[in-house]
Amino acid sequence: MNADVTLQAQQPLEASPVKTARRIGPFALAEVLGEGQGTALYRAVRPHGARPPYEVCMRVAKNPIDPDVGAAIRNEYEILRAMDNPRIPKAYGHYPDESAIAMSYYAGATLSDVIQARNDGLINVSISTAIDIVIELAHGTRHAHSITGPNGHKIVHGHLGPQRVRLTPDGSLVLVGFGCQPKGRHPAYTAPEVAAGEPATPEADQWTLGAIMVELILGERLYEGAANVNEAVLEGDVVYWVQRVSAQHPELGEALRTMLAPNPANRFSRNHELLKALLTAGRKIGGTVNRRSLASSVMAHGDRLTKVRPERNPLDLGIGMPMPTPTPAIVEEENPASLPGLDPSWEQELPWASPAVSVDPAPAATPPAPDPAPRFLPSEIAGAVLGSLMLALGFGYVLMVL
Repeated sequence: MNADVTLQAQQPLEASPVKTARRIGPFALAEVLGEGQGTALYRAVRPHGARPPYEVCMRVAKNPIDPDVGAAIRNEYEILRAMDNPRIPKAYGHYPDESAIAMSYYAGATLSDVIQARNDGLINVSISTAIDIVIELAHGTRHAHSITGPNGHKIVHGHLGPQRVRLTPDGSLVLVGFGCQPKGRHPAYTAPEVAAGEPATPEADQWTLGAIMVELILGERLYEGAANVNEAVLEGDVVYWVQRVSAQHPELGEALRTMLAPNPANRFSRNHELLKALLTAGRKIGGTVNRRSLASSVMAHGDRLTKVRPERNPLDLGIGMPMPTPTPAIVEEENPASLPGLDPSWEQELPWASPAVSVDPAPAATPPAPDPAPRFLPSEIAGAVLGSLMLALGFGYVLMVL
């Protein structure tokens, strides 16, 4: 890496300003967000007056001529470029000479921060909000699963978890980390087949969404307190946690049992079926949701979070900065023996000094969804109506000609 960029490798818990601005394309590297094996993650800016974006996140190879790192960075760029969805970061540019990519930068909190603030008693996460969050994530994964990636297969995330979900100040949810190379996966968010060494599939992403829902509702990860974490992960033994959620909210029982079925063949076979099940459960339970207010509350309490949730390095997260937290005590975690799909060496979450963000006043609460739940998604209804209209126009044209 160029000598004009100073990385504070011995102090990974502090975001580091770049002493001498290095330019990559139109962007000047402004701050080191973190570093890992082969790459470094930066916040970068471009001069105002030029075309937007004015702030991006950049992943840069430490050694631009390393072919493996270069290929991984290009693969991440191609995957992000293939997708165009507000729930997924946008790729702005690939710079082969520097082996770097620029992508969307997001302020705000992570879903991990939301769960920690809830566990610390600083905020309340209602069941309707938990379901709404998972529905938003399911929309994001549904979009990704509908697109063919550069390898010829449908795009899957494969290492999703609360730390890879951004909650922005306006209440939007963004899934980060698509296409980047993870060092490992946390067992709580890993489907049994992936832990056994099989490649990640859309059904594996679905399992992770179920695991996130359990944690949002119970405030507890899957397998916490399990006598043998390795064995439980490989078997997908989550009956205890599913039963606890079902006892509190019977409307969610069937959907959650399907999402967390140990055999991927028994999970929802199509993404729209998953969405319908969650929407139906949400309408039966009722309640209001205001993610903008939730984001404001979590960010207001960022400096009061008392514990660190061991997660992955921000380089694996793909983008953005976690919420600011005080210097933490390391939380002890199980350290299971290595499994094919898991990394036993957990890293603690890195608390960054995030800039203050101005949050607009929260809008009026969203009213409860109607009951009964519709049998079809709005997109499906719109498609059927449009098809019928085109058919009618075709017949009308034929009759006019005759």
